[in-house]
Amino acid sequence: MMASLRRRSTRLSLVAGITALALAGGVVTAVPAQAAGSIDLSTVDLTSLASSSGGAFSVSGPTATDDLTISGDVTLTGTAPIGRTITISGGTSSAPRQITLQAVTAHAGADSAAIQLAAGAFAKFTLVGTSGLAGSDTRPGLGIPVGAGAELAAAGLTGRIDVTGTGNAAAIGGDGNAVLTEPAVKPITITGLAGASCGTLTISGGTINALIGSDSGTGAAIGGGRFGSGCTVNISGGVVNATGKAGAGIGGGIGKDAANGYLKDSPGGAGGNVTISGGTVTATSAGSTVTGESELRYSAAIGGGRGGGGGAEDQGSNGAPGTLIITGGSVKLSPRLASDLKPDPKNGPAMLAQVKVNNAASVSQVVVTPEGGVATPFAVSSNHPSDAALYLYLPYPKTYSIAVTAGGNTTTYRAVTQSTGADATAYVPAPDPAKLSLSGVTFEPATWGYSAQAAQAVTIQNTGGTAATITGASVSPSGAFTVDKPATVSVPAGGSNSSITVTPVTGLAAGVHEATLTLTSAAGTLTTPLSFTVNGVPELALTAPSFPNVTVGAYTPVGQDLTITNTGSAPATLSSVTSSSSAFAVATSSAAIQPGGSVKVKVTPAAGLAVGNYQSTITANFNGRTATAKVSLTVAPVPVVDIRAGQTTLTLVKGSSVAISAYGYLANGQSVAVTWSVSNAAVATVSSSGSIKGINAGKATVTATSGGKSTSISITVLAKKSKTKVKSVSGSVPKTMKVGARAYVTGKYSPTSAPSAKVTYSSSSKSVVTVDAAGALTAKKKGKASITIKAGGKSKKYTVTVK
Repeated sequence: MMASLRRRSTRLSLVAGITALALAGGVVTAVPAQAAGSIDLSTVDLTSLASSSGGAFSVSGPTATDDLTISGDVTLTGTAPIGRTITISGGTSSAPRQITLQAVTAHAGADSAAIQLAAGAFAKFTLVGTSGLAGSDTRPGLGIPVGAGAELAAAGLTGRIDVTGTGNAAAIGGDGNAVLTEPAVKPITITGLAGASCGTLTISGGTINALIGSDSGTGAAIGGGRFGSGCTVNISGGVVNATGKAGAGIGGGIGKDAANGYLKDSPGGAGGNVTISGGTVTATSAGSTVTGESELRYSAAIGGGRGGGGGAEDQGSNGAPGTLIITGGSVKLSPRLASDLKPDPKNGPAMLAQVKVNNAASVSQVVVTPEGGVATPFAVSSNHPSDAALYLYLPYPKTYSIAVTAGGNTTTYRAVTQSTGADATAYVPAPDPAKLSLSGVTFEPATWGYSAQAAQAVTIQNTGGTAATITGASVSPSGAFTVDKPATVSVPAGGSNSSITVTPVTGLAAGVHEATLTLTSAAGTLTTPLSFTVNGVPELALTAPSFPNVTVGAYTPVGQDLTITNTGSAPATLSSVTSSSSAFAVATSSAAIQPGGSVKVKVTPAAGLAVGNYQSTITANFNGRTATAKVSLTVAPVPVVDIRAGQTTLTLVKGSSVAISAYGYLANGQSVAVTWSVSNAAVATVSSSGSIKGINAGKATVTATSGGKSTSISITVLAKKSKTKVKSVSGSVPKTMKVGARAYVTGKYSPTSAPSAKVTYSSSSKSVVTVDAAGALTAKKKGKASITIKAGGKSKKYTVTVK
């Protein structure tokens, strides 16, 4: 506290609007009039004003002029006497004290803070003009103990406050009274830690410059004093410059005592929790510059003090690095040694790296797109004032496309962030290279036997900043697709190209045909799968069996296999097989027939079919369709083994007729009918019953046919009647026969020119031997019989003995 200029008993009351005089050691001092809510800190004696302030503030000290305790909403102006401490009491986080700092200058004396928040106090400081606060070796310029909170705000960047820490206390935050009581004894014992750590600080506007002025200061610029932990800091606006020496820029103080200097194994302050959502922030841990002190005596730019989990040497640390969350604003971190910083900045759970966009003063827009992610625009109004650069904090390790718009032109750059520490700076390099992607190609399914398919275009997108040329296009495996690539395929930056086409080959078999399309360029290789489905069609082919001819009444029905084959390209579902004729029966059948497969179905002729040719259409029903084949069977009569006519010659007079008998003979002796034909119908005709008629003079041959056998009769037709008579008859008749035997007799007469001479046959005993009209003999039983051959009134008998 400053020395009093007058005795404690001497008091002058200050009344608003009245100038009062104060007598101090024979000197009369003019005290300006004060408003109850406004305090001019340059006023030496504020007793009267305090009395009339309605409790907004009070003064205390040996001479009642040293220190102020503010318990209401006030405006502070002017330059306070050195050593005057201003304490803010009361307020809550939701209703803080409203303190306006209007061009205030306050310098703490020994072991004093320029402005100190009391325990549990909350105050909002509104900055008007430029104010300056300076702390002492052990006390901060603006003291914010644990449990208390302060907000610094301004209507614009013109409101400014410069806060300086001169020793082991923070510039803004905790004090520097903590000491090691026994630095050589483990575990280390520290006293005086109660005020070393920091409460809550919110910065929403204005320009805040926090500086540790001492070359070996151990407190943070904003945060903890010596050994103290950092504040809970929330920065949403304004310009913040926090420059520490051995302590953090924003965060914890470090461990040190007067006898041992910086202690490698002493605990430094934890980093606190720092959230930056707006504004422009520069934080620096410059390091101690005291001669002989190691260059490693530094802390995090934002984070823990050395030994607090945030410095290069954290042996014996029981502190913690705290958290750093950056969701907006422009932030620049400048420690002495970036690779040793802890913690790495975080955006929620994501680790961040700093990306610097230079010459941002002329930039109107910056759009950041992570590889494979969503584009995010960044505001560029809060460029860092000292280097006209925009600092972006982006998660790492990732690759970003950064589109910078300046002067109406947009250039796309590429930035690769790496895990290199809290202030890792990935400067934006050359223009972003080509980034190509390939769209998929879709072909509609086709049916087997399809016609030529339409070519499909392949779209190549380039989201990079450099044009690319496609140098090659191929399909593997080959055979199912063709690719057509123009001689030059250029894909502009930010554009696309669809000139390459792919076409399925015509005539592919049913199935799914797959391949890979590969495009090559200097930017890399692109691939996309190709797939074309050919739907198959079932086709059935029927192979009909061939049935051999059968003899009527002498066959047993035997089934033959009809083969049904799937000649198509898809499975066929056979539902049934039918026959169009009852002459053939088909076994009921249903089956699934794979392409190339077959089934067999029995087709059986009906029993008891009469002589004739039988046909049927066999129909296979499948998949709503049909396939057919024809089968046939010839039922033949019993075969004819011989054929005979009653005579071999015949002479007719024109206009006359003679009926001749002829028969075919089966193996069992049964006779069957014959069919008749004539070689020259102009000479003679023959009826179906064998009646031959002379038409004109000449010669002809009449033929009798049965069962593939035939016999002929030579015909002579005379123009007029002839008196020629038959003179003799003969025939080759067997003398003996066995019972059941058969023989054939052909009767002859002479002369053959005798007209209308018909040969006939008869038996004297039909029970022994029978003879038919064509001369066929059949031995019936033992005995004798006479066979008579007649022609033209002549006859001859032959005796046949049956044994």
